[in-house]
Amino acid sequence: MKKLLCILLAVMVFLSSSACTQESKVTVYIPESVAVNGPNGESTGVISYLFEEGWQTKKTFTLTYGGNTDVLGQNVPVMTYSDKCLVTEVSNVSRTESRYDDNGLLISQVTEYTMTSNMDKMETTYTYDAYGRLLTEKITTYFPSKDADVREWIYTYTDTEQGSEGKSTVNGLTKVRIYDKNYYLVRQSDEKDGVELGHIESEYDDYGNQILSVAYVNGKLVTKTETKYKAVEVSSEFAARFPHFKREK
Repeated sequence: MKKLLCILLAVMVFLSSSACTQESKVTVYIPESVAVNGPNGESTGVISYLFEEGWQTKKTFTLTYGGNTDVLGQNVPVMTYSDKCLVTEVSNVSRTESRYDDNGLLISQVTEYTMTSNMDKMETTYTYDAYGRLLTEKITTYFPSKDADVREWIYTYTDTEQGSEGKSTVNGLTKVRIYDKNYYLVRQSDEKDGVELGHIESEYDDYGNQILSVAYVNGKLVTKTETKYKAVEVSSEFAARFPHFKREK
């Protein structure tokens, strides 16, 4: 009886240790394709997202584009993902490094320009409230022949029937950010001296992925983009390092 009990205890210890070492999995959503439409509803093409082979197991991987890449211009961007960081490079044009917090919110962005003599670099930092709404946006622009320009927007929010609205004004330019009751950014606009310059309307799926973006300039529709995503199972460790991708709730 004692021997049998020892065997059972050994089996339980083995099963317990196996469960602890087994890698947990989570589902994330990655972009699959985006359809771009012009102001008259005409399709300007579908762009597909091409992830590097084996990206789910890598600490750094790249994303390129396929399909109708003419929409992107002559220099197609290459995006490199690493821990809470995304680098977007456009050959002979610019290099942008974006950094994210644990919740996948963009906290800083630095763009270096290689093809312009008017601007050297632009640095932007962001902070958020407990709901993920934008609180501050500080933009520093560096020039080759004059001092840097620094502008900081600090948003003040008021509750609305649909959710909340935040506003900030600097030198006559007012930025408006409207969130729904789920704290998704559904509309953002820029106004100069009370006149709207343009705005973007957005829609999201149940996981917080932006599936629709419609841009207007001077009240006229410019572009409409619809993005499709696909569910992929990855390790929880991978998901923690790449909060860029929304998780299944």
